[in-house]
Amino acid sequence: AAASPGRGRRRPPALSPSRKLLFSMAVLVGLILFWEGLARVLSVAKCGPVQPDAGNWEEMLGDRNTLWKMRPNYEIPSPIGPPTRINAVGLRDSLLPAGRGGHKKAAKERRILITGDSSVYGWGVPTGQTFQERLEKQLNEHWPAFHFEVINLGVPGYSTEQSLRQLQEVGLAYEPDLLVISNVFSDSNFDHFQDAEALALANPDPEGVGALLQKSRSYCALYMGWQNRLARRGQQANRVLMPGVPRDARWVSEPSRFGVDARVPLQRFVQNIDAMVDLAAEQGAKTLLAPLAQEWDVGRWSMKELPQPQPGQALPWTPYREAIAHLASTRSLVHVPFYRFFSESTQPPHTLFSDAIHPTPQGAQIMAKALFDSLVDNPELLSLPTGMGAE
Repeated sequence: AAASPGRGRRRPPALSPSRKLLFSMAVLVGLILFWEGLARVLSVAKCGPVQPDAGNWEEMLGDRNTLWKMRPNYEIPSPIGPPTRINAVGLRDSLLPAGRGGHKKAAKERRILITGDSSVYGWGVPTGQTFQERLEKQLNEHWPAFHFEVINLGVPGYSTEQSLRQLQEVGLAYEPDLLVISNVFSDSNFDHFQDAEALALANPDPEGVGALLQKSRSYCALYMGWQNRLARRGQQANRVLMPGVPRDARWVSEPSRFGVDARVPLQRFVQNIDAMVDLAAEQGAKTLLAPLAQEWDVGRWSMKELPQPQPGQALPWTPYREAIAHLASTRSLVHVPFYRFFSESTQPPHTLFSDAIHPTPQGAQIMAKALFDSLVDNPELLSLPTGMGAE
């Protein structure tokens, strides 16, 4: 009889499960090494920071330390009065620290730093009419035996997270005698990003497995693509290119979100102010807390996309103001709530704010007087003799 097909042929022995696993792993490792080699041949960049980009925000530059900063030696045209000039360290001020072109502080010279956002910077307020310039003039007239410099550290959009870093980078070089902290609105604002996430992208500090993976160029090709995509999510015109999602305007009326989903959560806000107070103290400077005012403090509400609040209704910045008042009490700091002085003003509300948050020159006058009166009442803040005044 004819032999049946295949009879007498020996089949190769089947691989055991363990050998199959080893074979699969070898193939996987080979593919990884292939892609890693290809990535290096193609010079794929290493993992690293996402560089903040100010987009079409012409007055600003992206900055890894503070996310953005004013463009040094820049001149901003003004529709009213002389142009706004930004100095060599990115501040709306003529004075520079010693070592950066400024003079060394004299024995009878007193310097005051004021931190904050666009309301402190003086958005829409002409040169010569900011509250810092008014305060400086009043102090020099009241105490002619001394020379006063009031330095404007305000930068549009700055939170305490940024002002803390700015203080370390630039502010303390001025050898201040007094630090005035006026940050509040940028911290409590529901913007398209949170500062902690943005700074983590700009200043990555990987640990453990993450640090090991980032040594791979093929991994970095995927990782950095994702990081850069995150940085562009929710991007808006005239905003720094950093991570986040667009916020719904209704968020500002949901108390459960206040201090939680804001740019700087409330607990972190308090920690930042604490750190600023400590930094100033280490340099021999005292601190005064002066939280900003907003149009609703004078009974005006121009934000048409949101319903007008009821009297006494909590708003996103309410818990931040309360935290500042508590901090002033617990740390025995002088507290000058600008919003109280605005609410006591008899001037027409529309003359005090140019929009929802920015004081007009008349508003700046209220701020200057509030600080001036407080310093006259508390001359020890500037190490001035008690009772000494105009001659």
